Amino acid sequence: MIFGQPLFFLPADYALFSEEFKKKTSNNNTWIMKPIGKAQGRGIFIFSKLSQISKWKSESRWGKTGIIGNAVNCGKDRDSSGNHDANNTSSNSGSSGKHRISGDDDDEDVESYVVQKYINNPLLIGGRKFDIRLYVLVTSFNPLTVWIYRSGFCRFTTYRYSNATASISNNLMHLTNVAIQKKSDQYDSNDGGKWGLRELKLYLMSQYGVPRIDQLYYEIQKICIKCLEAVQPVMIADKHCFELYGYDILIDDNLKPWLIEVNASPSLSANTPADYQMKVELLTHTFDVLDLEGKLYGDETRVGGFDLIYKGCNLDAKNEQSNGYKTMLGTEIPKDAPTKRRKSKHQGKSLPSSNLNKVENNSSSGSNSVNEISSQYKDKDSNRHSVSNVSNQMEHNNKEGTRGNDDESITSKKSGIERKRKENGNFRRRNTINS
Repeated sequence: MIFGQPLFFLPADYALFSEEFKKKTSNNNTWIMKPIGKAQGRGIFIFSKLSQISKWKSESRWGKTGIIGNAVNCGKDRDSSGNHDANNTSSNSGSSGKHRISGDDDDEDVESYVVQKYINNPLLIGGRKFDIRLYVLVTSFNPLTVWIYRSGFCRFTTYRYSNATASISNNLMHLTNVAIQKKSDQYDSNDGGKWGLRELKLYLMSQYGVPRIDQLYYEIQKICIKCLEAVQPVMIADKHCFELYGYDILIDDNLKPWLIEVNASPSLSANTPADYQMKVELLTHTFDVLDLEGKLYGDETRVGGFDLIYKGCNLDAKNEQSNGYKTMLGTEIPKDAPTKRRKSKHQGKSLPSSNLNKVENNSSSGSNSVNEISSQYKDKDSNRHSVSNVSNQMEHNNKEGTRGNDDESITSKKSGIERKRKENGNFRRRNTINS
């Protein structure tokens, strides 16, 4: 799977880069360079001729500021903050761009740059170029545990795109960084030149169909995983550490995603209320996943807007079976109530979530449940009374039976006495007659 253009580090890889550059003989042999130690679009420029950076080959030690100005002859003036003035396209061949470092060979080396083949056929919306910013949370590298955030945004340029050679110096046409675009006279501060990731997905689905865009977003998700798998062997596996990465993805006109860069410290500043809300929720859900209070069970596959996509192995097959989509990237974050979570061990024990659900169901049933319970108790009371009545009746019968037996014994005794009396009387009469 190829998801990135050829990349080189200058000046160290200049020889390799030169060979690769000469292989590209087409008219669209355009490359882009970016300083490693800068962000927000500072120091980025585009070139199409090897002679524009030939000074990397002939001179190896230059100051950190200014080699770009004469190296590419792009004619950009820097403002007070060190940024290029994107609106100034006049040629400037002055000497402000180059500074020889004085001193011996122990002086500081030239600033390193990354050079990469420029993608000159980006997918356009409204004639404008855009790229995507995604957020990926890694909570462990051993085992590799990856969470991807459903939301994100795409950044648009303010100028309509053109791949003509004469326009490569216009940063407002080629670079989507907000720090650059907000200097344009066409910048809209209401939307900040951004779309939400979900809005982008819905638009693309309306244009290309649901299956094709679902596959596109799935390929973007695979790019995020492949990057982390590539660096996993060299990362320090500290269970107490985590990292939130910002991925920049570009889509070409063939609906193929390309990795632009991965930011270890993505900017969380906001330029619109919607952007602010999204990043506040991102931080909130990040700390929910980290679970510093120990409230999660550990088997969750979704926490807030984060979906677990990798934990020792790829979890794509399981996710596809459960919801029908290959990825939940770009879908709406559920606004349902927070998942029932157990208390931390410092706060005592609580009922499992299943029992809590039963209690909630019983409480929601209202008076019916109360009536059922009371009727059950009434039945029990009636049974209890019936049992006591039976026992009393049995005791009464026993007493009556005993009394009856006593009467019979008394009667038999009386009859026996009377029989003896009669016998004694008869015996006395015989004796009298005999005498």
